[in-house]
Amino acid sequence: MKYITRTTATVMVFIAAIICLRADLSVSAQFPIRIPSISRRPATTPSTTQPNNSGGDQDAMRRNFINEFGKYRESVYALMQVHDPRLQVGNTSYGPPTDKSQWVKVMAELAEIDAACKSKYAGMTDTPRQIEIGELNRLPATWCTIAANRFEYEKKGKISEVARSARNVTDQITRFLRNVENEPEERIGLEAQLMFWETDKWKASIFTKLKPMFAEFDMEVPDDFLNEYINSGYALRDKRIKTGESRSFQMPPYKDTAIETWVRSQYQRQTPGIKILKMGSSYSEWKIFKNRVGIPTSRTKRGWALLQVPGRPICQAREWIVKQDYAGGGRYTGNKIDSLGATGILMKCQ
Repeated sequence: MKYITRTTATVMVFIAAIICLRADLSVSAQFPIRIPSISRRPATTPSTTQPNNSGGDQDAMRRNFINEFGKYRESVYALMQVHDPRLQVGNTSYGPPTDKSQWVKVMAELAEIDAACKSKYAGMTDTPRQIEIGELNRLPATWCTIAANRFEYEKKGKISEVARSARNVTDQITRFLRNVENEPEERIGLEAQLMFWETDKWKASIFTKLKPMFAEFDMEVPDDFLNEYINSGYALRDKRIKTGESRSFQMPPYKDTAIETWVRSQYQRQTPGIKILKMGSSYSEWKIFKNRVGIPTSRTKRGWALLQVPGRPICQAREWIVKQDYAGGGRYTGNKIDSLGATGILMKCQ
């Protein structure tokens, strides 16, 4: 009987505990505990054909690229200005190679970069903020662009280098055009006339000087290499023609039929097909030149002629000078040309 009482007591305690627990649960159900859920990031498998272009992967790709190809940075620098003159590398300036062996090295290293850019680094981009800065060392995708365009940039780079060595030729062209522009009487010399109206012949003469310079880089002179100067010449030519169309020939005041007939023959021998429309002498008598002790040395006559030169759209006036050397005893030698006018002034044909 005593045993049963203990058992009953134990059961009653157990039941009471259950009743208390339910009461507690009932109360707590009014204030539930919220446990934040932790979302799982879906597993991704990097594609074997398409690069992952997320920010982190792009940063890693850029770092890996520079680590691998930073050793070739000078080859990229060599063509950076050809690609975009705004690019910079600190305060140092870089330019294309100046000899063949350097070019071989640059092209080989850029070819290696290009192959990697099209495979393991495909899809690599530059960050917009670095593009604005223009610091090449932080623009690995731009390295890829330079490498991909290396053949085009090689040609441009070589031309720019040859252009530097050709400055003595091109500067001469610039100077003579400036002289024509600033000539007070608007005279046009023979070289300018050749450039203006026989451009192919003028161009061929300049190319003869340029060819050895381009040959050093195994290149032919590009056909358009002188276009900038030719176009400037054409603009000046058209300006002179427009002015010349309103200008008339002024006949010199004197005539010397014998001398002028001889001068005509010299013009015709010098330029087949030329027409001498008008001619006159500036002196009524010979102008005599003497030495320090008063002995004659020579005498000259000069004048002007209105000429219609083949291949010219407008006439021009040229000054001529005939010279005779002193032969002693008051006698002079035969006529010789001192000048048939190396320059002409454009004007109307009359």
